Amino acid sequence: MAIYNIINFGARGDGKTNDAAAIQRAVDASSSADGGIVIIPAGRTYLSGSFSLKSNVELYLERGATLLASGNAADYAADLQIDRLSNGQVVEDELPRRAFIVAYRAENVAITGGGIIDGQGRAFVGQDLGYIYVMAGERQYLERPFTQFLNGCTNLTDRKRVL
Repeated sequence: MAIYNIINFGARGDGKTNDAAAIQRAVDASSSADGGIVIIPAGRTYLSGSFSLKSNVELYLERGATLLASGNAADYAADLQIDRLSNGQVVEDELPRRAFIVAYRAENVAITGGGIIDGQGRAFVGQDLGYIYVMAGERQYLERPFTQFLNGCTNLTDRKRVL
């Protein structure tokens, strides 16, 4: 299988720059070549808004890599919002509409490795009352994205793998 390192697609890994476009370019290149492994390399934190996995693509986080969801709601792509991907069938009024890692009608998709995926849910917390969190924003808990939203997918794998 071909390997697509997100650094080669422009990812900075500085924990401040939104690397979603670089990750998406690596996924798209892998998908266009009938599949491969998209590498999130160790030793860095990759801040990202939403991106979409595609058929025959494995997202592999090396041990020591962190994929960090953005705390900025504007970093979540409108075309990858849950109500759009599901034609409004999945989202109810009380569920978030944003998602970090998305796959829609994809097959043979995998998320593997020993790295960390941090959904950064606390970025959307307004108050910590000790026994409960009060979410920030007018719509409160609706603002916090799902970490993963995989809709209509087949043959999914979520496991540790050593390359």
